[in-house]
Amino acid sequence: MRRAVALVLLAAPLLGQAERSYGETVRLKIDVGGEERKIALFIPDGAKKGEVFPLLVALPDTRSKAMLELGQWQQPAYDKRFCVFSVDINTSGEKGWHPKEQLEMQRDMEAVTEGMKVAYEEAKKRGIQLDDSATMITGHSGGT
Repeated sequence: MRRAVALVLLAAPLLGQAERSYGETVRLKIDVGGEERKIALFIPDGAKKGEVFPLLVALPDTRSKAMLELGQWQQPAYDKRFCVFSVDINTSGEKGWHPKEQLEMQRDMEAVTEGMKVAYEEAKKRGIQLDDSATMITGHSGGT
């Protein structure tokens, strides 16, 4: 019985870490060339009204999904106080891209720029600001 209690007491902090929330992920949709794209904006916990955040634009890897890109950035965004934006893109797939896909690439760029505008507006609605002079972009290979 004592062992069971000891195991529960030792495991409790680990369970709390697995469930740790570093902030809120706002999920939105935009229209790009007649196609719906999902976007995501991560806002770290403890954001105060009027607070200004740098923005990291994280373009997806070969899986092309915004939500799959955010997880790796949540703890650093919380610790270092920045927001993270991502958007579904079509030309970062495992097959690579081809020069004939210029329209698709253009639409991906439009998704990024239009999605960022929506993210800035969403932040404003929530009483915070994204600093347009402190915007960074990252991604894998063709994603950037």
